[in-house]
Amino acid sequence: WQSQVSAAEAGDAESQFKVAEAFRLGLRGRDVSGSGRSGQNFDALGSLDDLDALDALNAVDALAWYRRAAKQGHLEAIFRAGALIHDFLNAGLHSQTPNAPTNATTSGLAKFTKFDSQKEVPAALEAADWFSKASDRGHVRAQLLLAEMNIDGKFLPQNLSAAAFWGRKALASGASRVSAFCETFYEIAVASGSSAKSEDRSAEFFWLQVAAEAGSPEAQYILGQGLGDTPEALNFLRQAATQGHADAAFALGVASLEGSSQNISAAVSWFRVAASKGHGAAQYNLGIALKNAGASDEADYWFKKAAANGFQGHGWYGFLQHLQTLQNGMW
Repeated sequence: WQSQVSAAEAGDAESQFKVAEAFRLGLRGRDVSGSGRSGQNFDALGSLDDLDALDALNAVDALAWYRRAAKQGHLEAIFRAGALIHDFLNAGLHSQTPNAPTNATTSGLAKFTKFDSQKEVPAALEAADWFSKASDRGHVRAQLLLAEMNIDGKFLPQNLSAAAFWGRKALASGASRVSAFCETFYEIAVASGSSAKSEDRSAEFFWLQVAAEAGSPEAQYILGQGLGDTPEALNFLRQAATQGHADAAFALGVASLEGSSQNISAAVSWFRVAASKGHGAAQYNLGIALKNAGASDEADYWFKKAAANGFQGHGWYGFLQHLQTLQNGMW
């Protein structure tokens, strides 16, 4: 450990990075080289997943060493400096989060804003600056976190153009199939749709496809509803429903009842999935199916559940007409 610290003090960037890792991982005083733990406890977004294990003092020491390595161009140190600040910003925003460090938003974050001895930089801007430097060198997690910071408006002014720019950079870097980023892509899609000034929804559709491919159940559901009566639409609905999306499961149940080749068994299965998640219309339709099958007691159970959710439905076919009305007004 002492030799590692000495090398770090002498200016070796890799040693500086390893010392920072030791502080972040709670291994101060131990050699982390070759331990297999470097990088552990960062999730796919680069955020800490065990904030309770990192007190503000260790975080400040870790950040100081990350900064020193980052200033020498160490790519992972550049990213981790931004990620560490970003995590503590989130901890401060959600200070009620269980196990968040109690002093993270006082002494810890106050020190985080002191980028060097000449000036102070707001923590969010410093995090964005580190992410930008890493992004310019193709770091996909940094690119996605920059997109996230520009789209959610929590720490930076919302900037859809910047979010889309960094989102596309991340796609070019291979992020399209990384499920941890699917909601960032979905947020870009939503923002693209709400900001559209004409009937051109191509940007929204593009980002919905990206989000759906990455695994966003909400994007999959929207595409499933928006693409009409097509095999592709049903495939998106199945993907969303298998992730527990109640509306998608209900839509599949309805689809199973349409046309000449009705599949009552499939409809009941999908209605049951949605009903178990509190979907009132699914509960009502499940009740109808069970009543027709002679399971009156269970049917009454689901009718009561539906009524408690405010649904006094029209039966399968009446609701199909209602659903068609909704679909006709969709993108």
